[in-house]
Amino acid sequence: MGGPAACFLLARSWQREEMKPLETAARFAAFVWYTNCRQAPNRTRQAEAKRFSKENWQVFLPVADEGWGRLLLHIAKGRPTLKPQHSAMTEITQW
Repeated sequence: MGGPAACFLLARSWQREEMKPLETAARFAAFVWYTNCRQAPNRTRQAEAKRFSKENWQVFLPVADEGWGRLLLHIAKGRPTLKPQHSAMTEITQW
């Protein structure tokens, strides 16, 4: 499938769509199933799998887990930008 990076990119691409966690998990299951079954160049396979998962996710509802969908949606949001911690060392170096 392409590992965690592909999972993250797929979840990010779905972020623009309003999906419930169960639908997200079902679409992810469809995507993984398709990429594991299809023999084609990686870019082609992922584009086809994305289209397949959008059109056929309902078939994968019995194997979808809502908690997994919530996790995927949480990952898709990304990490908030963290501000540097203010410490005593910062004050000393700013003298």
